[in-house]
Amino acid sequence: MNRQSDAHAWVEAKIDGTNWQRYDPTKVVPLLDTSSNISQETGATTPLLQ
Repeated sequence: MNRQSDAHAWVEAKIDGTNWQRYDPTKVVPLLDTSSNISQETGATTPLLQ
């Protein structure tokens, strides 16, 4: 299972024939409160949403 705390993305670009440069566009945001039960809040019945 992937959680928000596991998510991360970045871009690597080769500019002007130099080495690859890493750019991190991921905005720093507080983590969501994962203590609630999503299935109860959404009425989800599939295991993927529980």
